[in-house]
Amino acid sequence: GFEARIEMTRPFDGQRRFRGRLRGVEDGLVHVDCDGAMAAIPFSGIRRASLVVTDDLIEAAAREAKAALSKQ
Repeated sequence: GFEARIEMTRPFDGQRRFRGRLRGVEDGLVHVDCDGAMAAIPFSGIRRASLVVTDDLIEAAAREAKAALSKQ
């Protein structure tokens, strides 16, 4: 999964902001690996979330763009 920053509407597990690798979404929970500690964050409590621009994200976007161009 890609790295994300997540901000909660209210503190969850004692914090409002999380940063880590997305591991999936299941039963209304966003699973995030925050430096080895897994967090199951309620989707309904997320105020804002964004992907962190990393080399992995840039490479994936480039692959998607190349695939889209080859289909034209």
